Amino acid sequence: MSRSRMTGANRLRRKLQRLPDHIQKPVKTTLERGANVMYADTLKNVPVDEGDLAKSLHKAKRSSGMKWIVGWWKKGNARNWKLAGWRAHFSEFGTEKSPAQPMLGPAFRNNQRWISGQIKAAVNRALRQAGRL
Repeated sequence: MSRSRMTGANRLRRKLQRLPDHIQKPVKTTLERGANVMYADTLKNVPVDEGDLAKSLHKAKRSSGMKWIVGWWKKGNARNWKLAGWRAHFSEFGTEKSPAQPMLGPAFRNNQRWISGQIKAAVNRALRQAGRL
């Protein structure tokens, strides 16, 4: 599946987690909004046969709320994974017998600039607030 990492994200995430909750909250809200946009856009691209693949699309917040993931995976989502999630890779990238029908990749490319801009603005506001403490 498509996976993106921002350089220095883990270090920045740790620094933001040390800030007071009222400064962290807008950043967490922005990250959640970005995950929701990715989820909705990916869902639009999912090929619909019986709808099982769409039902197995998943989004989840990781521990602190400073990290969200969207996609298909088994852990914590075993029922939907067994239903159709395991087929997502074959749909996204295709096989010898069926052409690729990308879902997650196009959603990422379509939204990357907007989501990154929103996150950058939220982080900058949080850092400015932290500088005033």
